[in-house]
Amino acid sequence: AYGYDMPSYDKPILWGSAVGYVMSEHARNFTRRVEIYNDSDVGLDWYFVPLASEGSLSALVQDLYSKRQPFIANMYAPHTDFSTVSELNSEFMKFETISARRNPDNNRNAECYLQAQCRDPMPPLFKIGNPRLLDRFPEMHNFLFDFQMTADDVNEIMGAY
Repeated sequence: AYGYDMPSYDKPILWGSAVGYVMSEHARNFTRRVEIYNDSDVGLDWYFVPLASEGSLSALVQDLYSKRQPFIANMYAPHTDFSTVSELNSEFMKFETISARRNPDNNRNAECYLQAQCRDPMPPLFKIGNPRLLDRFPEMHNFLFDFQMTADDVNEIMGAY
């Protein structure tokens, strides 16, 4: 009825958000190209199942997490899912990262990306400042160029607010 079977260790599901997202298309292609192995089978089948929206995926992740169920979800960072407080222990939900190999060209035209054999390019976090800062406020100019923030830092800030 759903277009997929219930997830199992032999037929896992990679859950996603909206169908039209580039990362959803890449995840769908990825599940078609990457084989999963276990002790009894070689090259298990697996599904990519988009849930129509980020909110639907977040709700599923929170539900499965609260029930301590195993799951695989296609999520990006920074995102509020990484700063959501778990009802189990009042801390941020913690996830294990499963990642394809690095995209050596860091772009969507890389051959490995087109073949769904490496991960999505990693976008940088940008910072901007007025070019006159150096003359008028050198301490702000220095702060701007010394300041660094990772996606994990942004996730933590998002969780606080």
